[in-house]
Amino acid sequence: MEGLALLMTSALLFLGIRASKGAKVHHFTRKDGKVGEIRGRTKFHTADAICVGVTQCAAAVFPGLSRSGSTMAAGLLRGINQQAALDYSFVLGIPSILAAAVLTIKDAIGQPVDIGVGAMIAGVVTAAVVGFLAIKLLKWIVTTNKLQVFAYYTLVLGVITLIVSVIEAATGTNLFTGMPL
Repeated sequence: MEGLALLMTSALLFLGIRASKGAKVHHFTRKDGKVGEIRGRTKFHTADAICVGVTQCAAAVFPGLSRSGSTMAAGLLRGINQQAALDYSFVLGIPSILAAAVLTIKDAIGQPVDIGVGAMIAGVVTAAVVGFLAIKLLKWIVTTNKLQVFAYYTLVLGVITLIVSVIEAATGTNLFTGMPL
């Protein structure tokens, strides 16, 4: 299932990239007074927000479907500029990430697992640093117009995941641990 969802993310990204190449070019005046150009709209309309929101719901339901990749692709398919689609995707993720954190904390409270404060802090700091670096990487990919790298990454990862799944289903054992499924 995860492999198929990763392939779906890749397909959405490739479709979005293709759509953004055909998007209208808008001209604007930069801070230095020179004229710049931007491909696609920077303003979201209600229909755009609904399409991106529905895509985020799908990403919540299907493990492996990249939330940021699929919501960004939905924005691109609607004619939104890559940077605007990325920014909106990140802002849109805040409520769902916070809700998931609250539910996880609620479930963790009262469990008989003994986790020290140091381990908890180390986990939070590590997650924050890795999350920050992932956001920086994705912003760099968009600003340098290398979104296809992310699309190919999800394509390769999806294919590998499917191959591993098929081998494990055929053998009845975990490919990495050798333990029975």
